[in-house]
Amino acid sequence: MGGVTYSRLDRADHVVAVGLHAFDRDRGTVIPGFRNALLANAPRFAPRSVTAWISGRLLRPAS
Repeated sequence: MGGVTYSRLDRADHVVAVGLHAFDRDRGTVIPGFRNALLANAPRFAPRSVTAWISGRLLRPAS
């Protein structure tokens, strides 16, 4: 059974600390880490066809 391996997850305490800091500053959304921010904003700069292809691959049922 093949699955996704997450080798670079942020530690939970770090994510909580970043979230609480953002909450204290009245920020509704926070994306901790440069890599996460880059991945979260990448669809804004990629062609729609590329974004649709990647989304289709990610949402495809496991075979």
